[in-house]
Amino acid sequence: MDEYSAQFVGKVDHATAYMQSAVAEHAKHTRPASPYMISIPMQVRAVMLRRVQILRGNMLAVSLNAL
Repeated sequence: MDEYSAQFVGKVDHATAYMQSAVAEHAKHTRPASPYMISIPMQVRAVMLRRVQILRGNMLAVSLNAL
């Protein structure tokens, strides 16, 4: 515990690096204070794209089973 405390606790550069990485993970056009990584429209697009990918995969499986 003492070694961990000496290495990480109270280090300003570690805190600054963490804050910069958290800001960098957000989408460019979202509000900086927003807790969300991407906007609601971007989330909807990602979900719909994934649903299409799942459906296409299922169609392939059905067509392979029909042979």
